[in-house]
This record gives sequence, structure tokens and C-alpha cells, in this order.
Amino acid sequence: MLRSLSSSPQGSWPARRQRGLTLLELMVTVAIVAILGALATPSFKTMIQANRTRTVASELMGMLNLARSEAARRSQPVSVCRSSDGSSCSSTGTGWDSGWIAFVNEDGISEGAAPARDSNELLLQTRQDLPTGVTVRPNSNFTNGITFLRTGLVWGLGSGTFAVCANRELNQSQAILVIATRSVLATDSDNNGIPEKGDGSNLQNCESP
Repeated sequence: MLRSLSSSPQGSWPARRQRGLTLLELMVTVAIVAILGALATPSFKTMIQANRTRTVASELMGMLNLARSEAARRSQPVSVCRSSDGSSCSSTGTGWDSGWIAFVNEDGISEGAAPARDSNELLLQTRQDLPTGVTVRPNSNFTNGITFLRTGLVWGLGSGTFAVCANRELNQSQAILVIATRSVLATDSDNNGIPEKGDGSNLQNCESP
């Protein structure tokens, strides 16, 4: 007896249906992504601001400490001043946003808190091109600059504060405390995102610490 053979070709499979996202599923996915993005953006912005201010504050404090140690090592006054060209001291404005320089100041004792670099005075270090939005403001003692004597002390035994902020916001700002014998980063003992000045009070604003 002959057996009938299947007319279906061997090895064939039923066709699979292709299924994509429905409009509703797509809308839900987009909404979830938008919500997650909104939640992440503020914290990401805060992290970026904190990193920028911390970096600039650390660099300025490092230069102040370098100037102090070089003054003692060389037995000559060394000054740090704001500078817009990376070579000379700026005498206008109130901020250090354009940068600063450190140099051996042969006239440091007479110039004191208003140093000016002569062309023959040794340039030790420069800092230019701060991150966009970062401001650096000293109190009135150091508006134009600061000079360290060969003893390592600040000229006039002056003390003061530098405020380093991003977009002029106190939150996640940094402060440098300068006293006669040392320069340190201010602490934030109450963890409110605002550093404390030498007297223990919070930094009040970014323009005139």
C-alpha cells in the first residue's frame, strides 16, 4: 500500500508575527525617561558645581601656600595678585575671576597689599582661564593682592577670606581662610553646603566675603 506523503515542504516553520511597541507603551517609556532625567539633572548640576569650585579653591590655596614657602626659602617677599594677562597685576575691579600670578616681589615690603610686578621680578606661577561661571572674591584686605614676607607671615599680619562660587550660588561654594601663618580651606561643619568663615559663621554671599 502506498502511503500518502505530506504536501508541506520539510523544514518549514510557521511564520512568526512581528510585534513592535504600541503607541501607549512608547508614551509610557518616554514619560519614564523624562522623569528620571528631571530627577538626575539637579544632582548632576550640583556635583559639577561642587567639583569646579573645589578645584579652583584648591589651586588658589596651593598658590598661596607656595608663595608663603617661597618667601621663607628665598628670604624675599613673594606676592600673589589678580591678573588678567598672566604677567602683571590687575588694579581694577574687585574679583580674581580672570586669574592670578605669584612672583618674587623685591618691593613687597613697600607695596604690601597692593603688589605690582616689575618686568625684572621673577614670575613663579600663573593661573588663567577659570571655568565658566566660577567667581573668586576676596574680602577687602586682599582686593588687589597679598604679600608674604621672608618670615612666611602675611604683610601687615592681615587675615581674610576668599569666596569661590559657581554662578554666584552659595550652595556648594568654597572658602579659603588666610591668616598670618597659614591658608586653609574652610569647613562645612553643619553640612548645609555653605562653608564657615574664621569666626564660625556661614559665608554670607559670593561677592564680599
